[in-house]
Amino acid sequence: MAKSFLGIEIGSSRMKISEIVNGGLVRFRAIDLPDGMIEDGVVVAWEGLVDVIRESVRRYGFRTRKVALVVPDAESYIRRVTMPLMTEDQLMLNLPYEFHDMISGDKSEYIFDYSMIETRKNEDDKGEMDLFGAAISRELMGRYSDLFRRAGLKLVKAAPRDMAIMSLMNHLDPDFFKHDTALLSVGFIDTTLDIYRNGVFDTKNTIESGVNALINALVTQQNLDPHLAQQYIRENTNDVQESDTLVSVYNDIAVNISRSLNYYSFQNRDNSLEEIYYFGGGGHIERFMREIAANVNLRVLPLSNFESYSAEALMDGPATIGICLE
Repeated sequence: MAKSFLGIEIGSSRMKISEIVNGGLVRFRAIDLPDGMIEDGVVVAWEGLVDVIRESVRRYGFRTRKVALVVPDAESYIRRVTMPLMTEDQLMLNLPYEFHDMISGDKSEYIFDYSMIETRKNEDDKGEMDLFGAAISRELMGRYSDLFRRAGLKLVKAAPRDMAIMSLMNHLDPDFFKHDTALLSVGFIDTTLDIYRNGVFDTKNTIESGVNALINALVTQQNLDPHLAQQYIRENTNDVQESDTLVSVYNDIAVNISRSLNYYSFQNRDNSLEEIYYFGGGGHIERFMREIAANVNLRVLPLSNFESYSAEALMDGPATIGICLE
């Protein structure tokens, strides 16, 4: 029997959907969301989102009904944990206590899960586990489950974005766990630099500036409607992507990325970083990516440089693929 999922990520301005069957991509779509549906990375218009999901599935011919959800960073907690070797039941009993400084309220209000990195012997020759733990509000997952049910789908799997990306990279790069990798997501609201140490998520740096900063700069400079400004940038109307106004924003973000990488390299002098792979809406602006390349000492490559899946899906919704993979 075919193993199929709809990988769904609900972003600040767009929803991304991948249909994955037996590990292969069948179809992908990125759908613009109406204004006011998502605020600060959190769904605020649940009723309207039901209609958007239902209509998107119908319009673009998605056949799978089982949903694997990429949980937004703003709605999930993730932590790398080292614990003594124990049974799975013992692990699920003890894991919530590893989040005592991150979550408030009763631990029973959260769903906890984990992704094992490795088991090994420690200095005392006793077994220990190296893993990623995740915590998500039980109430929130109930709302997502109801959201998809009303749209004619069924939520069967969910994980934070970082776990989904790590799963994808493990499939794209056979040597992912043998070297360090930097991934740059140039999103609508912000830009995030994730570094994976020997294939394991190590650190995240968030720059609170993304495509929306470009739109706002153009709105101010040319007195445009925000939607028109976004269209100008997307279509490079009148070569606007090369304008001094936007280049100034590119440079600000690029300098912050460079600082983050320099700090990481200073703290981890034995790192093996050689490339930085980028994706997200801003990744389609060639001039923007050239500005980043001019400011960092790494090769700057699109995630679509890997050819296992379509360039569009890798650039616009890589987590929706990774969330569906084992």
